Amino acid sequence: MKRPQIKEIAILTGALLIHGILLVSLLTNV
Repeated sequence: MKRPQIKEIAILTGALLIHGILLVSLLTNV
């Protein structure tokens, strides 16, 4: 059985990583 959810999970994890890096950079800049 194919699982298209993997693609969605990959996109979600990527977005979370990007947001996390942005938040860390903002916190460190302050």
